[in-house]
Amino acid sequence: MRRLSLVLAALLCSAGPLVGQEDAGDPGALRQRIADRFAAKVQEDLGLSDQQASRMRDVVGGYFVKRRNMEAEERRVRQALAGELRPGVAANKTNVARLTEQLLDGKIR
Repeated sequence: MRRLSLVLAALLCSAGPLVGQEDAGDPGALRQRIADRFAAKVQEDLGLSDQQASRMRDVVGGYFVKRRNMEAEERRVRQALAGELRPGVAANKTNVARLTEQLLDGKIR
């Protein structure tokens, strides 16, 4: 029994990385692998040809970039608004109105 435990311990210690651990130092590579697997699954589920799947990736990728840019802009506006609305400091009404309008415009987009 002790010998079996030692053999199992040796096998576990010598085992390679688990799935996903090989990319632990590079989040970009892991993100790409996840995106590739997701795209392959969508292509399989929808029965898309390679050309259709490529077109889908292009369209979805474009929306992804637009969404990330909009989210970054919203964060910037919210930080500026938080800076204007600090406790104990009089806010500039014009800046608050402009920033609030920008937030609303972003939500509409």
